[in-house]
Amino acid sequence: MPPLAPEQVLAVRDLNVRFQHETTVTDAVRHLSLDLFRGETLALVGESGSGKSVTSLALMRLIEQAGGRVSGEVLLRRRNGDVLDLM
Repeated sequence: MPPLAPEQVLAVRDLNVRFQHETTVTDAVRHLSLDLFRGETLALVGESGSGKSVTSLALMRLIEQAGGRVSGEVLLRRRNGDVLDLM
């Protein structure tokens, strides 16, 4: 992934979240990409079960604790300007 633009605080590329239960695989999030810039507000809107909560949990790195598998690229700019690779 290219570096973040100066005003960019979050970049998500090709986020995928998958849960496996015995012989069943559930793709909860597939190929999500988004950008968030300083001063913007992002709202995730969708029907029940559409992956809103799973997306936010994946961005906070809490999905793998619940048995999910996360792939993709996520870059976050901290307040001090440092950029963290969350994946």
